[in-house]
Amino acid sequence: MKKNKKEKTKTSIINEYNYGYIFLQFALTVVVLVFFILFLVLDKYIKVLTFFLGILLLVMGYNNTMVYHRKNYTKIYYISGIITLIVFILMIIGVI
Repeated sequence: MKKNKKEKTKTSIINEYNYGYIFLQFALTVVVLVFFILFLVLDKYIKVLTFFLGILLLVMGYNNTMVYHRKNYTKIYYISGIITLIVFILMIIGVI
């Protein structure tokens, strides 16, 4: 039987190199949720929450580009991550 040229072969999104980035996104999501809950109780965790949220957004942008091959929200993730990290640096300096 010949395969039809129009049939698309399904390729796996995740290969052995991308497992680390998927796990990193999952771990950062858990860390952000934990620090968000702690932030609701104590206000002193806002700096740590801001840092991990910025890193999570950058990792999500990377995963969108390299792992999932989606380009719709990639720029939004990168821009939001950079802005969040700038806010974090301004918090550390004492401007905010």
